[in-house]
Amino acid sequence: MKKFISALLAAVTLFAVVSCENNVTPPETADQTDTEQETTIGKETEPMTDTDVETDEPITDEEPVFYERSDRDPVDPEKADLSSADWNTTITAANANANKVNGKFTDAGRNKFLIYNGNMSLLYDLTTYGQKQVSALYNAEGKAYFENTGDAYIIDSNGTTYSGAYSPVNGRMNSNRIGYYYYDFRFRDQTFVNPESDSEGETYDILAKTGKWTGNDVKDLSKKKGSLTYTVQSPVDPFVYSAVKFSADKFNAVVITLRTEYSTNGYFYIKAGSHDEFNQDQMTSFKCSAGQWTTVFVPFSAIPDYTGNVTGFRIDCGNQSGEKIEVKELKAVCRGSDTVPLALERIFHTYSDKMHEQFRIVATGDYSAGGKFETKTVIPADTVRKMIIKNAVGEVSSLDGFDFSSTEYVGFDIKNVGIYGIIMPSIDNNGYIKVELTDGNYVITRGIRISGTLKKTADLYFGHRVYTSTEHQFNDLRKEAYIERNPLTDIYVKDIDNAKYEGYDAIIGSYVLTVKAIEFSPAKYNYPDKHFNINTIICGDGVVDRTVYIQTAENARTRRGRLECAAMLDGENRVLPIPLEVGKNFDGENEEPLYYPEYATGAAAYGEVYVPITVGKDENKQFTMLHLYQNWGNYPLKQLSFIAFHIPYYHLSVGVTETNCIVPYFVNGKDGWTLPDFRANSAPLWDNGRGTQHTSVGRLYFLQYKDAEGNRYKSESQDATIVSSGPVYADITMNYLSDDGKINATYRHTEMAQTDENRTFYNIKLEVLDDISISDFKRDFSIFSFDSYSLTFSKVGYLDENGEMVTENTVEGDRVIKLGKEYPYFDYYRGNVKESVNFALIVRRSDITIGGKKYDGNFVFVDKFDGIQSCASLSLDLDEVTLRKGDVLDIDIILLPWGYSTTLSDKNVRNVRKDSCIDPYKITVTEGEEYADLFVPSVRAKDNKAVFKISGGASTAAVRVYGFKDYTVPTVTFKADGADTDIKLAGVNGYDGYQVYLDDDGTYSFSFNVNMDKADEYEITVIQ
Repeated sequence: MKKFISALLAAVTLFAVVSCENNVTPPETADQTDTEQETTIGKETEPMTDTDVETDEPITDEEPVFYERSDRDPVDPEKADLSSADWNTTITAANANANKVNGKFTDAGRNKFLIYNGNMSLLYDLTTYGQKQVSALYNAEGKAYFENTGDAYIIDSNGTTYSGAYSPVNGRMNSNRIGYYYYDFRFRDQTFVNPESDSEGETYDILAKTGKWTGNDVKDLSKKKGSLTYTVQSPVDPFVYSAVKFSADKFNAVVITLRTEYSTNGYFYIKAGSHDEFNQDQMTSFKCSAGQWTTVFVPFSAIPDYTGNVTGFRIDCGNQSGEKIEVKELKAVCRGSDTVPLALERIFHTYSDKMHEQFRIVATGDYSAGGKFETKTVIPADTVRKMIIKNAVGEVSSLDGFDFSSTEYVGFDIKNVGIYGIIMPSIDNNGYIKVELTDGNYVITRGIRISGTLKKTADLYFGHRVYTSTEHQFNDLRKEAYIERNPLTDIYVKDIDNAKYEGYDAIIGSYVLTVKAIEFSPAKYNYPDKHFNINTIICGDGVVDRTVYIQTAENARTRRGRLECAAMLDGENRVLPIPLEVGKNFDGENEEPLYYPEYATGAAAYGEVYVPITVGKDENKQFTMLHLYQNWGNYPLKQLSFIAFHIPYYHLSVGVTETNCIVPYFVNGKDGWTLPDFRANSAPLWDNGRGTQHTSVGRLYFLQYKDAEGNRYKSESQDATIVSSGPVYADITMNYLSDDGKINATYRHTEMAQTDENRTFYNIKLEVLDDISISDFKRDFSIFSFDSYSLTFSKVGYLDENGEMVTENTVEGDRVIKLGKEYPYFDYYRGNVKESVNFALIVRRSDITIGGKKYDGNFVFVDKFDGIQSCASLSLDLDEVTLRKGDVLDIDIILLPWGYSTTLSDKNVRNVRKDSCIDPYKITVTEGEEYADLFVPSVRAKDNKAVFKISGGASTAAVRVYGFKDYTVPTVTFKADGADTDIKLAGVNGYDGYQVYLDDDGTYSFSFNVNMDKADEYEITVIQ
């Protein structure tokens, strides 16, 4: 659950804008000014921008191949021949497509965002005035089809154009769905402005025209020489304020240029209208980039009573004691005054192998000026080898006399790049398309007419499929256009659990099936073994083979966004080795109030599963999708899924009980906060112990450092690879690149279905790509850090340099504690809030090279306590150091939320240190061979058989056995402490209790759970 940080987010305005000096810019935007930090955060091969580097060779066009819908009779599901079902092709294709889609910011200032999958990449400009649109669309080889085009705009009934590219508000990236196959990248917040009216005009210089400033929880507050500076004394509530006097009618926004050390967000409070005091209603927010000067433009439109005179202005910024905040510009301005009450949401529904584009506007107030909502894509005609365009009459290569009212697709062969096309879905009320040849450019216009009045919160949208290929032939476009415009119709769902087939969603690009859902509490306590069943037959159309994306979802009547996990069975009720992308949006959290304004109605909630299935033209397939909530076999399931938030977000749980959440792009902009929900199984349960969720603790951060020149760096996510999303165990690897481009950071996050504690296993691998000088390594280089956020801990524990386990009162001040070498740890406990939870970190293993030499020194625990908040950092016992290219820090840690605020000792931490480090899970192989894995006890079978013993550790161990010839469930037998047992994998449903994978070598592996609290040693035999 995300309520832990809801107080931070309640006031986050839709319209915070960031543009940075000293921006890090990729090569494709190298014309922008950059000085100190020049690097590219991206793939090894960045997209190329020159489409003329190759010499065109003569191309002979293939004979066109067109497809027509078959007039055959519908398939009778009762008589369907299922013998043709080819699951091996689907298994291979799905695994090949898994983890093929991702996205990343391309620079430390987050000015541009790159989307990429197996076929294409798209660069979107979030911040450049006049260019807040598509910077470029690239083929799979990184060559551009077109650049700097695709503005979304409104033309009202008077003919005035309002541009999104010139929006005074920067774009914001979000994706509510992330995982193996599908991201819905959403670029939000841009408004529409008449560029001809968009000038700054008169300004009110707040710094120059104010007198005394006053502060709270700050020190060294100073205003001189046109700048304002202060230092955070306490992170509880730091702010500064002053009296002002300007008219709300004359100014509609504020511009601030500031530099922080750690903070990446802040708030403005104003006294205006009927308010003569600062209050929570009269507030808006902004985001910034820590460590560099940032210029932020923030409209006052989010403030409800912005009327009359503004008489007071307050800045709330700063989140760590001792943090210095500098402001060198603070002005009230009027910008974008000629605008319309509409906000843009541009969505790229990106799958591993295709993309659908959706344009959406949401009314921020009543809009009645009519007109059109359009976008234009401009392609220079001299880059086009050939164009084709098809309507209901047929396909042509000329625009002369073409009737666009029934357009099916347009296609362009771009020289040296390949085919770009737009496929119009065969649905109603989806606007129009036209192509013109103007001033040496092909101009593609997509749009929809705006009729009547759009009431506040109403929306309007249109969409299509984007086609790309590196080939220079059009037949594949023709085939994909047929597939898109002629969805399968022979899809049948058995009437179990209210399961239904809802149809093909052409805007999103998936086939939708729905089923009954359940709430957390009844799932855990009343129906733990209930699996909701979507038994489906899907049939080819007799025309063309295709891959379809199936979406199974909680139905509208019962959905509350609680879906945790899923499993898929073939027609013989065998679990299929196909990764499943699962996710949800909780009801009532209201995190995107403009774009999803429904609150506590269920309308914004959803629980979904996505999977690709190959369907041959004459093939009939039967499968069962199972929606899972609590148990899988005889254990609570363990899962990783997506969950909707104001930023992309992974959600993990054991059963329906949340454990951790991972935010790869951080919580509040570039703040580095990676694990916003960090919950202890041994901590208090909400709802007086009858609930399903435990308390969360603190803010957790990974790599951050300051170099010898005083520059501070965080990192940016590059991609993620999900290894196992459940239901047996969760395993994901995430790659990051430091903002200076000098450290590649890889984090593997692994969780098992453990119920005594939440042992979060992390492998941290930091690879140095270029030399970095650090003046005071132990203080300036943080491998991992934690702060207590709103808690005050009174106790601290750690393993000292002599190997003694120490507990003591927290000590106010800043100290460096050298830790012992044998599984060092540190922890905080005894929080001041009733039923709060505690924190610990344990080091399991390390292999570190510094300056080309093995490091044999100690870890250190940097402990800071200001009397209110505790901050901890894990580093090395080093002073002045130069990290050399090729150095590697390879470290395994356990992150551990644990216990109650009433806990008298850190016994829980010491127990986990013993059962997970000193005496961890151990494998002894009798038949087969041991398979090396950092966290999951693993074995490789020989001749489809493995016999091994497992001992040590505690709670639930996920075991994985590799090397089998197919995915048929093996026979698994157990001996406990030498005695035969009746332990079985499957629970009451008979088909569950294990997970199966297709591995890189073409063999299959199986994982299942073992309860290590029930025996000292198990002997396990696995035979297929």
